Amino acid sequence: MPLNEDWPDFQLGCHIWDIEPKAFEFLAQFLDMEFTPLVPQPKFVFKGMKLAYDYKNLIFYVGSLLGRKGEKASFKKARIIPAKYIYPSGGSLQFIDRLLNKVDEFGIEIKTGVKVDQISIDDKASISTSQLNLTSDEVVLTSVSQLNNIESKEAGKMELPLPRLVDYIHCHLIVKDSSKAKFSYVRLPESKLIHRVSDETNHIVDHGIEMNGHKLILAGVLPHRYEKNKEADLANALIEELKKLKFISNDAVLESHHWNVFPTHYIPHDERPKIVERFKPYVRLMHTTNLIFGIRDNVDRWKILAQKKAPESAF
Repeated sequence: MPLNEDWPDFQLGCHIWDIEPKAFEFLAQFLDMEFTPLVPQPKFVFKGMKLAYDYKNLIFYVGSLLGRKGEKASFKKARIIPAKYIYPSGGSLQFIDRLLNKVDEFGIEIKTGVKVDQISIDDKASISTSQLNLTSDEVVLTSVSQLNNIESKEAGKMELPLPRLVDYIHCHLIVKDSSKAKFSYVRLPESKLIHRVSDETNHIVDHGIEMNGHKLILAGVLPHRYEKNKEADLANALIEELKKLKFISNDAVLESHHWNVFPTHYIPHDERPKIVERFKPYVRLMHTTNLIFGIRDNVDRWKILAQKKAPESAF
């Protein structure tokens, strides 16, 4: 993303990578990824207190027991002792770069910019568009795949309901701030403006680039605030919010702001198991949009597939 011609590409959304040893082991082994501890560790702001990020699920779980509205979490996701969070060196784009290297190594071709409306199933699963014709033993969907229908010779035709649309809105702020105030990733469930914010400065510095007193901050903005306000006004409001939280100094100056809106269409949650049950084994659906959980849940299958197809250097 060219905010500055001297900077490398970097991520467009606020991210944290959940702690799943199985997933990290696979990423390090298969994609040769490198990780570094988040400094400082991620936080969760609750009642004005900056708590360890892992207390988020514990507080949400207790709140749900007490009938509190808002986010919910299961007890099994709640940690009493916070984990030590790590992140790809130089940002999450390292994952894309290493994955593309592996794609080249395996001789895989990626087709982008092709809208698929239907999957047809006979003895194979087929996808046909004006630009693309593919046949496979299995098609893998995600919970944000945009299909109109799936039709099978045996199971009949299923019209998929209209997806639930969610706009994810992010603002990159280039801030002149020479203070030593630091944060990595913060969730803010009680804020009326932002739901999360991350400091991307270190991801630029990791590439050997001097920031010269500047910071790159990325904020996830609540959709209703974006819809009702001008971008310039929101950017100034973000700066004031960050000052109030002491994530930047009171003397910090906003130099520029850059906005991205990501419309995301979710297949209704209760429809997902129906799709899998009706069209298995030809259709597989990854329910989670959490990258790390998705890797964890598929590692064993991917290892088998990779060993069948891999060049000798793959593992």
